[in-house]
Amino acid sequence: MLGKWFDICLKNGIKYFEMAHLFTQWGAQFTPKIVVSENGKETKLFGWHIKATDELYKSFLSQFLPALTEYITSRGLKNVTFFHISDEPTKEHLESYKQAKSLVKPYLKDFKIIDALSDFEFYKDGTIEHPIPATDHIEPFIGNVSELYCYYCCPQGIGVSNRFIAMPSYRNRSIGTQFFKFNVKLFLHWGFNFYNSQLSIRKINPFAITDAEMAFPSGDSFSVYPYSNGPVPSIGLEVFRDALQDLRAFKLLESLAGYDKTLEIIERVIGAVKFDRCADNPKILILLRETVNKEIMKLNSVK
Repeated sequence: MLGKWFDICLKNGIKYFEMAHLFTQWGAQFTPKIVVSENGKETKLFGWHIKATDELYKSFLSQFLPALTEYITSRGLKNVTFFHISDEPTKEHLESYKQAKSLVKPYLKDFKIIDALSDFEFYKDGTIEHPIPATDHIEPFIGNVSELYCYYCCPQGIGVSNRFIAMPSYRNRSIGTQFFKFNVKLFLHWGFNFYNSQLSIRKINPFAITDAEMAFPSGDSFSVYPYSNGPVPSIGLEVFRDALQDLRAFKLLESLAGYDKTLEIIERVIGAVKFDRCADNPKILILLRETVNKEIMKLNSVK
């Protein structure tokens, strides 16, 4: 099944792959849900009822991870496959996160481990080499990490960019300028097609329920709507694509005029670019793109 999944992704232009978290969210204190089938009978072998340090799970990891990484490497995907320990640990989980990571690090020494976490202490003491802070907690990481990654999800609703249905589209699109100024290398966003209530207790109709039954801001848990001929993008996703197209235009201008000149043009039009400061009207982003396009055309004509 893993091979089929890789084949489908590669056929459709997917270049990078992530493996599911090896420990539970918010602290890495328990094991992920793993169901095994033996003689036609299914058993939930691991889950929140099993501690992360359980000897049976250690034994499982010692067999599973070498086999998995060997297969990934055989497919030539080692350098584009990322692993996760635990999602969104906080400072109070630092020790449990360290302990969990120590269990798997020997098997993943040749792979990049990335995790969404926003406490700079995890990076400062070397616990994680590739942190992914939330956009409203990113300031300590700027200029202090080898590569800047970031993410947003349901809590990022004040000041920063996001794709909530209640947000104006220009606030969504603003993130393209932030990606450029701070040279963001990787961005994560939850979610793509979560059509369930919180904790997946029951399925929901995404055309009628957009907040996972009042669990998240509307527009947070899915970016596409289901349809018989394939997913239909939401307005939020289309606008986010505009932000990425803006970024490509900025990068093209950078190749012609340099980073400093490109940033000067951006900030001359829209003001200082910060993660907690988005555009305050739609016209200014359209004006920015027109200005950048004209500058590209002018420099190209000179060449």
